[in-house]
Amino acid sequence: KRSKQLLQKSLRLGFRFEEIIQPDFSQIHTFIARSRERKGRPMTMDFVSFVRHFETFPEAFKAFGVWDTQTLIAVGITIRINARILYTFYLADHEAYLPFSPTILLVAGIYDYAQAQNYQVLDLGIASEKGILNEGLAKFKERLGGVFSEKEVYEWVS
Repeated sequence: KRSKQLLQKSLRLGFRFEEIIQPDFSQIHTFIARSRERKGRPMTMDFVSFVRHFETFPEAFKAFGVWDTQTLIAVGITIRINARILYTFYLADHEAYLPFSPTILLVAGIYDYAQAQNYQVLDLGIASEKGILNEGLAKFKERLGGVFSEKEVYEWVS
């Protein structure tokens, strides 16, 4: 219920969701890195790799944003796993807008996009770090309608 109220509030305030067709990679990477740093989570992809993935796999990597007029307040990066599954790789928000939970509007927009593209699964990503559950993140995803599932993890060891 609270998530729906926050979503409606975001819409009343005029926040808008859009796919970012021509991403400013520097702005987006910095935005995500700042959000993750604030939450105590490391950035898992450096800037060069970030850009390279978008350029190498333009049909698979998509960027989405939420704006308050001209201010970017939330960013989501998704990866097309296959015709059935869209994976949310990064979700990030602007610290000044935390009381409005712009990530809720972001995920709602990505969900609508996934439905329009006929995906059957919108994977909201992991809610753990090195096997330890982040309970706050897990609860947030559950309140958005997410369903907890086990995920196999494979690691390349050289």
